[in-house]
Amino acid sequence: MAQSAEDKANIRGFWENVRGNTAETGREALERTFLSFRTVKTYFPHCDLSPGSAQVRDQGRKVIFAMTDAVDNMDDLPTVLSALTDLHTHKLYVDPVNFRMSVLLAPGPQHYCDHVQSVPMGFQPAIHTSMEKFLDSTSAVLTSQYR
Repeated sequence: MAQSAEDKANIRGFWENVRGNTAETGREALERTFLSFRTVKTYFPHCDLSPGSAQVRDQGRKVIFAMTDAVDNMDDLPTVLSALTDLHTHKLYVDPVNFRMSVLLAPGPQHYCDHVQSVPMGFQPAIHTSMEKFLDSTSAVLTSQYR
């Protein structure tokens, strides 16, 4: 799904807030994923998945870095995500249903606030819609080799 110029601006603007706090954002996102999609834990049998653990923080940081690459190169997602797609498809055998990431980035207003307007950016309808489109596109690329 192609993003409009407005979508791209919304995504980049929102992501600037994420980019500044990768460790904490990644940890929280992964913890929410483990709570919402408990089967995801099966892909981490060797990790300490307790809230706040170093391994959860490190894996969350990896997710945020990968998504940052996708945001920075959203016009060429298949190329940017090709190594990640191959890894998940051919080595890790991750069920493609686990790539649905909207819960990952449903931030609390304490993290992503437009201080000029004092409006939680993660909850503005236009930004939410733009991020959903982007995450749908990202998910489609990540699952493309499963078809």
